[in-house]
Amino acid sequence: MPNEKKTWFDASQYCASQDSHLAILNSRNEFEAIQKLIPGVGFYFIGFHDLFSEGNFITVNCQTIKQAGYDNWLKGKPSGTYNGKKEDCGTMNENGLLNDEYCFNKRQFVCEHEFRPTAYNNTW
Repeated sequence: MPNEKKTWFDASQYCASQDSHLAILNSRNEFEAIQKLIPGVGFYFIGFHDLFSEGNFITVNCQTIKQAGYDNWLKGKPSGTYNGKKEDCGTMNENGLLNDEYCFNKRQFVCEHEFRPTAYNNTW
């Protein structure tokens, strides 16, 4: 997790520049691993949004939140708007609760690098 704040879009671009993407939570265990890395941060951007269809949250890999495996919202969330601003981008707090937030707020964020196994040829 970079120690800087960015908009959701800038955070997404930063992660892509690092050959990763905004983190997608697939389980409570993943949240607990992130929590150990960044205790006390408050809300931070992760990889989900409803930019294409209001209320239909998908991950940056185009899965629904339920398909991804982690659907643990703050009470009363998602709300869609706050103080007249559309809340389309995903955040999570230090307790593992998801929130929809204005994409142009600046928050810390978590990138996730996908593990891609490679073949090893030992006959060379």
